[in-house]
This record gives sequence, structure tokens and C-alpha cells, in this order.
Amino acid sequence: MTDLDRLEQRLSAVERVVVDGDAALDELAEVAALAETVADLETRVDEHERRLADLEAAVRSLEGYVGNVESINDDVERQAASAVATVDRLERRVDRLEVELDDVRGGVLREPTERETEGTRSGSDSDDGAGEGGAGSAFEFDDESIDGTDAADDPSESASLEFATGAGDDGTGAETAQTPEETVADIVAGSDEPRPREDAPSRGDRPAQPDDETDGDDAESGLFGSLRARFP
Repeated sequence: MTDLDRLEQRLSAVERVVVDGDAALDELAEVAALAETVADLETRVDEHERRLADLEAAVRSLEGYVGNVESINDDVERQAASAVATVDRLERRVDRLEVELDDVRGGVLREPTERETEGTRSGSDSDDGAGEGGAGSAFEFDDESIDGTDAADDPSESASLEFATGAGDDGTGAETAQTPEETVADIVAGSDEPRPREDAPSRGDRPAQPDDETDGDDAESGLFGSLRARFP
């Protein structure tokens, strides 16, 4: 091989190297573009991570706020439960007060108890005793006035009273006794005035009568019979 042939070989080798080197430069440009894209993506990822961290912090703050709201709701529920219990107690107290008020209103019209009845009865007994004392004296006074009036109006009754006393007046001022037979005769006859009484014979002047007791019984029975007939 001559020198020219060797030079041609070397030139062809250099050409191959040069041509192959151009192809590598294009690939390097693409790799550089990809590297820039990756860098941009990394930057964006970092930004998203920061935003995610901020969002996580916001979520945690929201969770704390929700926890506070839930605790407030629990407090409100407890206060509502205590208010409901208080209202229930007030309703029960109102019911008891209404029952006591009804009892008080009914006590005005209720029947008195045994103790109250005994107290009222003892008070009325004392009042009745005082009233009976005054009324009794007035009644006795009325009876006396009535007795005096009746005795003055009815001569027969006055004659009976005189017979009961056993003494009379003969018009001259001397008292004379009237026998039961004469008084009964005056009552039966119905005379307005008793007939003049005669001097009753003394026990020594009267003649002895064997049937003295029988005559006395007949006179008493006649006296009672005439009184029953006159005062039915």
C-alpha cells in the first residue's frame, strides 16, 4: 500500500469521527431540554409541597376550631339539660303549690275537725249557760207577772189560792177560814165571786162524825174531778 492509500484511510476515519460527533450534539440538546423540564417540575413539586403544608396547617386549624365548636355545643347541651331540669323542678313546685292552694281553698268550706267541733261546742255551751241564766230570770219574772194577772182576772183561781193559804177576809177585816167544800162549790158553780165565807167551826164545835175519813176522801176526789173538768 502506498502512502496515498494510507492518507485516504486516515481522512475517512477523521470524517467518520466528525460526522459521529454532530449526532451527539443533537442528543445533548435534547438532554439539556429534558433537564430543564425536570428542574421546572422539581420546582413546581416543591411549590406544591409548600402549598400542601399550608393546607395541612389550615386543616389542622379548622379541626381545632371544629373541636372548640363541639366543646361549646357540649356546654350548651349541658346548660340546656340543666335548664330543662330546673324547669321540671319549677313545674313540680308549681303543682305542689296549686295542690296546697286547693287544700287551703277547700279548708274554708271543709267540715270542722273533732277538736274544732269540741272547742265550738264548749264555747256555745258557755254562751248557752249565760243565756239560760238571763232568760230564766226573765221567764220567771214573766211567770210571776202572768200569775199575778191571772189571779186578778179569774176570781175562781184567786179563791183556789186563798184556799191554798187557808185564810180569807169577811169584809170586816177579820180573817176567816173557808172549808174545802165551799171552795169546790164555788168553782163548780162558776160564780164570778166566791160566796161569803162563814166562820169555820172549830174542831171542838163540830159534831162528831163517824165517817170523817170517808168524807175527806170524797171531798178530795170531788176537788180533783172539778179541777180536771175546769182545766182540761
